[in-house]
Amino acid sequence: MPYDETIPQPTDSPSESQPDILANFVEIETFLAVNHRSFNTAQFGNHNFVTFVEQATAPTIFPASMLRGFIFSQQGVYSGVTELAVKQADIQTSTTTIATPTVVFTEGLNANPGWFRFASGILVKWFSTPIPFGGSANFTGSANWPTAATIPVFSANTPYVFFTPQRNGNRANAIPILRESNSNTVNYEIRRTGSDFADAFTLNIIGIGEG
Repeated sequence: MPYDETIPQPTDSPSESQPDILANFVEIETFLAVNHRSFNTAQFGNHNFVTFVEQATAPTIFPASMLRGFIFSQQGVYSGVTELAVKQADIQTSTTTIATPTVVFTEGLNANPGWFRFASGILVKWFSTPIPFGGSANFTGSANWPTAATIPVFSANTPYVFFTPQRNGNRANAIPILRESNSNTVNYEIRRTGSDFADAFTLNIIGIGEG
């Protein structure tokens, strides 16, 4: 039977309420056993795991003056499935309250191009672009950060950029140099070195920034 919060009634004798009280105890134990250690077991009361119900928006803390952060479930904008999100406590000043953003931090794309986001909101993205056969000349090029329905974009601030040149599974004899970067584009220069500097190779590009 469902939990009955009206038991016992003021006029009930213990013998009258006993069946309902015992039934309530069963419901309480069922409630706790969903993700807790049950009564009369080792480490009872501790969590076996933590579950979160998916919510359309971040929960509202009441009263708003309570400085608390929390984790909850929310559908990922890019993955389309239930993910974990974190909401830090809003910033309180003497005159106003500054809302902090909600960050979904379990989304990501384990591919190339790919990405993931830290709970702090820092976004990491990566992709590869081919560098063609170039003789002995240096090479300048430009590539766009990948964007798609499953890939977030960097904010207007310029991300930090890292390069790893690769040829046939080994590091290429080339030095990539960043010329200019913004939230949409990476402009670079390739300075070739060594006896096989003419070979084509793949340039792996990693960006870290706000997103």
